[in-house]
Amino acid sequence: VKFSILITVMLHARDVASRLHAENADSGSFTWLSQLRYEWNPTAKDVTVRTHGCTLSYGFEYFERTQGILITPLTERCFAHVLQAIAVYTGGALVSPDAAGKTDTLRALGHAVGRVARVLSCHPDTSPTLLHDWLCGAAATGTWVLLDDVQHLPDATLSLLATTLRSVYTALWSDAQDVTLGRHRVALRRPLACTLTYRCGALTTPRLPS
Repeated sequence: VKFSILITVMLHARDVASRLHAENADSGSFTWLSQLRYEWNPTAKDVTVRTHGCTLSYGFEYFERTQGILITPLTERCFAHVLQAIAVYTGGALVSPDAAGKTDTLRALGHAVGRVARVLSCHPDTSPTLLHDWLCGAAATGTWVLLDDVQHLPDATLSLLATTLRSVYTALWSDAQDVTLGRHRVALRRPLACTLTYRCGALTTPRLPS
């Protein structure tokens, strides 16, 4: 497994280097700016991750060895868009047919920035209380949460999800230190993120709250 992961990473690095060389890219070119770049900040003694004008602090969280995914141009675009959304506290969602790699892509994105995405697999029996507790915990600990297959959630639970996320993100936008979620006053810890996967197909219709 170790060698397969290394080979996958090195193949992607080779493709990126070839692309940069072919385009004669410099530090201001779009191709270079669109890559995940890791920079050491000697003043803060921290590693930052930059891409497309957004900057995130590397998480240094431990995660177990995984098989890894093949990084394609589509994967790079997903990384860029979701990271930009997370950087401005709006969250991100991947919508596609079944077995397209949505969950693995978001997990790989978390690993790329040193964050472990805690996965909650949604189903029709997922209770609003469970979802509320997950979001309160994420807000209080700065955890990255991945809600998988939210199309299974009932409309009432989806409404609770939208309302809770709106409250959390509104507090983050106003630089508040805490937020009221239901009957609880939760101290916010940054950075936190909530990402979603949604399976669309012939038997499902998009009904995510705006």
